[in-house]
Amino acid sequence: MGISGRAPLGVASQTILSRTKRALTSYANCHGMADVEQYSFSGEGNELPGGVPLPPALTRILGPQTDAINANATIWAVFASHPVP
Repeated sequence: MGISGRAPLGVASQTILSRTKRALTSYANCHGMADVEQYSFSGEGNELPGGVPLPPALTRILGPQTDAINANATIWAVFASHPVP
């Protein structure tokens, strides 16, 4: 279910980023004709992908880090491509 409580209309594609533990699923024509991209990381920790490397003491608590994507750059690209009118 999406944020609006409505399910996406369909899965457009799924791309495996590297190995089978990381995937990008794209949904097209969701509520309001929006497109949605969902990144999934199996077996990774609870921190921002591609972020600043954390000390081992924190990764023992939060789990392993991934650099499969750079979340900061990905989030910024979304905002940059959808400016507020």
